Amino acid sequence: RTRVLPRDPPKTVDRPMPYHAPMLLIGEGNFSFARSLCHRLPTAVGIVATTLDPMEELVEKYGSVVRTNTSRCTMRGCVIHFKVDATQML
Repeated sequence: RTRVLPRDPPKTVDRPMPYHAPMLLIGEGNFSFARSLCHRLPTAVGIVATTLDPMEELVEKYGSVVRTNTSRCTMRGCVIHFKVDATQML
């Protein structure tokens, strides 16, 4: 007979991630990933987050959270660019 042991709850890490190199985030939607990354790193300087849509369209799609997320990112040093077509970057 197999005995099933209870699972331990997942462990969370409450320390900043190490920061080693510049990062380019392509195709952000509501910038929640960028905001999370900026929050976890000691600094967001060197992070560039881009999206294809202009700010107005993102606010229509996702609401005011887009303004909050981009504001928090830029306060930490992240650079935000709108209307960036990643297929034209090559």
